[in-house]
Amino acid sequence: MDWKAKVKLGLCNNIVQILVGVIMFNVLVILSSFVLGKGNVSAVQNHEKVVDIDRDVYEEVEDRAEGILHKNNNLNDQPIRLYLKEEDRIITLGLEEYVIGVVSAEMPASFEIEALKAQAVAARTYAMAHLKCVTGKGCSLNKEADLCDTVHCQVYMNKEKRMEKWHENNEEELYDKIVQAVNSTKGEVLTYEGKLVMHPYYFSTSSGNTEDSVEVFGVDEPYLKSVPSVGEERAQKYKTEFSFTKEQVLSLIKNKYPMVSVKAANINEKTLLVKSRTEQGTVKSIALGNISMTGAEFRSILGLTSANFNLSYRGDNVNISCKGYGHGVGMSQWGAGAMAKEGVGYREILKHYYTGVTIE
Repeated sequence: MDWKAKVKLGLCNNIVQILVGVIMFNVLVILSSFVLGKGNVSAVQNHEKVVDIDRDVYEEVEDRAEGILHKNNNLNDQPIRLYLKEEDRIITLGLEEYVIGVVSAEMPASFEIEALKAQAVAARTYAMAHLKCVTGKGCSLNKEADLCDTVHCQVYMNKEKRMEKWHENNEEELYDKIVQAVNSTKGEVLTYEGKLVMHPYYFSTSSGNTEDSVEVFGVDEPYLKSVPSVGEERAQKYKTEFSFTKEQVLSLIKNKYPMVSVKAANINEKTLLVKSRTEQGTVKSIALGNISMTGAEFRSILGLTSANFNLSYRGDNVNISCKGYGHGVGMSQWGAGAMAKEGVGYREILKHYYTGVTIE
């Protein structure tokens, strides 16, 4: 039985259980009203509460971590509870409206429309994987929300904010292009072996190849394997240079690891040492004296664009050359842009970056 059939089965079971529950609830209320001498039954029956129960109840017909949809198969109109972090409030909007806002924030509208379509499907899949009513996952920044509008989940901008940040003469044309990309893929998500893809990761720019998820996150996802990603040299942050004083490096690392034993003056190629790399060149492990950390953690601490970096020293400075932008797992957005520019369709783009997936 595929995932859509399971959705329908789960929905039917839920409806039957809810109807039985509501009938029993009403019977109990009526009986209690007569027993207790409360003549106004309608005042006792709180229909809003019944609706709340109806909305919040779902049945775990499968392990939710496996990505089985089991409440509502109407993917095109699934409501999203979105946490706006800066405003510290939650709004509710439709799935497709949400996807438009994500695509407009996450990918340049100047990209070919096939790349925008690929982004739309990836963003929609990510959203579905986080819906509390679908997988029970939600957003850890706000337990009442499905997703937030930051990089913690996916960046989201409504049309007004998107227009404010654009400085183009053809703003409406660009926005219409995004809407077209989303509408033409309406309801489409990524699945793997009949199950919703739970981790449709994407990032800005690769270093020439994407990374295997097990190398970066320690989780072996069959659809997140390393693949070639060419044509990204034109990306603004394909290569980035950073320079820190040794004192700055030590101070930043000490904020996380106060027990580090190395003094700033002694930071060099022997004390700040890359211990291991992935096949693609991304740093897996790096040590500063007695402290070891992952390359991703080092990148986060110093605010680097990538964990694919090389270190060099000049006087009191530590120079870091980064290649690529982002964690490197899943779909490279600039790689997708390059493929679309060569005439590759969005389905082929997605199947290239997400090994073995189906778009449905």
